Amino acid sequence: MNIKKANADFEQRNYDDAISLLVPAIGHCPLTAEEKIQASKLLISSYLAIDNLEAANKVAGDVMAQNPNYKPDATKDDPKLYSLFSKYRPSPVLSVGIFWGVNMPSVRVINTYSVLHSDGATSLSSYLNKTSFQFGVKSEYRAYKEFWVDGAIQYRQTSYEHDLDSIGNSKLTYIEKLNYLDIPISAKYYFFKKHLQPYVEAGFDFSFLTSSKSTTTLASEQDDVDRTTLRNTFKMGYWGAIGCNYKYNSFLFFLDVRYIYFQGQVNKTGTRYSDPTNLWKYYYVDDDFGMNVIQINIGTSYILKYKNLNR
Repeated sequence: MNIKKANADFEQRNYDDAISLLVPAIGHCPLTAEEKIQASKLLISSYLAIDNLEAANKVAGDVMAQNPNYKPDATKDDPKLYSLFSKYRPSPVLSVGIFWGVNMPSVRVINTYSVLHSDGATSLSSYLNKTSFQFGVKSEYRAYKEFWVDGAIQYRQTSYEHDLDSIGNSKLTYIEKLNYLDIPISAKYYFFKKHLQPYVEAGFDFSFLTSSKSTTTLASEQDDVDRTTLRNTFKMGYWGAIGCNYKYNSFLFFLDVRYIYFQGQVNKTGTRYSDPTNLWKYYYVDDDFGMNVIQINIGTSYILKYKNLNR
């Protein structure tokens, strides 16, 4: 095998012969990743032995492009080779990942409406925020130094409970689950170049309603109603987040908390009396209300691209 012969030539200080065997072996032979790195290290050492620093740097750059997290062994490898690789600093440029988490709405009532009581009454009902879930995929790109841009697509279910005054001796409860396809876009800043990296993030959320379903309960009576046509199908939100990454080789594990403020109302104007089941059976109509969201996400990303900087 050429690599064994090249190693023998190197031990005998026949550096030019070792180089002539290693260059085609690395470029054309079906080597494993580990074999290719070992052959490249031998080639670098051969170039260093004949003081061809430019060629040695080029091969080291090729190794770092193949494996940006590669580090030679300080106790076993040639000190000159170790010093050469220490000049390279792999800097992540592009990553992709997945995430999932929980969310809780914050319902803001603009005005209340009622069939049985006067509109505008504030003491007849209360909103309870229920915990739901979201999951999605994301991508990050380094824009400038520690500033990154982040784009994602997520599926989000957000739900709330509306407790109303009793009818007869029975409590009336209304629960609604709204499903959204969200496209959050943001700018992110990382504070440290360490394994543990806290960050802050802010951006926009373009939110598209896919479906909405309510469940209304009164004593032994219960009805499920599709409320999609009664809801605004698009909302734009503004959000901020704090979080932290943990880096392990090319993997990133992250946790963040974000707050999203959505403009406008959830309910669509002019549809308050368009649900006959809830209107006539339960005497229920929508309030005018908006809904912000608190999210907690965990996930993992994989760094697809590095830029190796030679210090």
